[in-house]
Amino acid sequence: MRARVRFAHSGASGIIEAGVLTGKVSRTVARCFPAFCFVLILAGVGRHRRAEDPWRKVSAGDLILVLPGELHDYGPGAGSTWDEVFLSATGPLAEQLHRAGLFLPSDLGRIWHGLGTDQIRRFAAIADDFLIHGLDDGRLLARLHGWFADMAVAQQKADDWLAQAQRRLAAEPRRAVAPAEIAAAVGLSYDRFRRGFRRATGMSPTAYRLQARIAAAKGLLFTRPDAPLAEIAEQTGFCSAFQLSRMFKRVSSLSPQEFRRG
Repeated sequence: MRARVRFAHSGASGIIEAGVLTGKVSRTVARCFPAFCFVLILAGVGRHRRAEDPWRKVSAGDLILVLPGELHDYGPGAGSTWDEVFLSATGPLAEQLHRAGLFLPSDLGRIWHGLGTDQIRRFAAIADDFLIHGLDDGRLLARLHGWFADMAVAQQKADDWLAQAQRRLAAEPRRAVAPAEIAAAVGLSYDRFRRGFRRATGMSPTAYRLQARIAAAKGLLFTRPDAPLAEIAEQTGFCSAFQLSRMFKRVSSLSPQEFRRG
């Protein structure tokens, strides 16, 4: 593994460290950092977890945030390597920015997935300027402040397309809806939509749509206890009562009849 590292110290603002690591190998021991640490993966694939949480896959273009004193583990898979840029900050200004919410991504795993090319370039440039030109820590954190503020706007836009996609997938349960149609409606390619949706929700768009249709069927079973199952199947987009029963049990572990009785 090769590294370029530079340290800056300031009694007023704290301690900053930055570096570029290439050919980083896997780790097997969890650890804690005393600072806020931001790790941008430039190349390779690996995993990340906090304390006893499940492992989460990370890859090039993902940014990991580690909080001070947080037990964590991350790195490339066994037998492989990755390249990263990292920045760490501790002290009053870093704490102030964290309290303002600028260091905390929306998901609980503290990972931003799939940063855009411009976002990656800007983050790498901040670290590179610090390493090469020796930015003082106040200016460095000010630039990080601006970068995270822009990230918050980008995250809001990402949340907007996801919320729009979820609404469209849950609407009109009796109508056939293709995931590619939803992708086009939210302005994404099908592959990017499919990957982003699964990453955000833990399921495919098709599985999400099925759950929405089953939820609609549950509502009808509850509000119309005497309605024939075939009628409910037709209103929720299933071709027969048999198909509804099969999918209903797959999703909820109960048959429609058991749900009605329960």
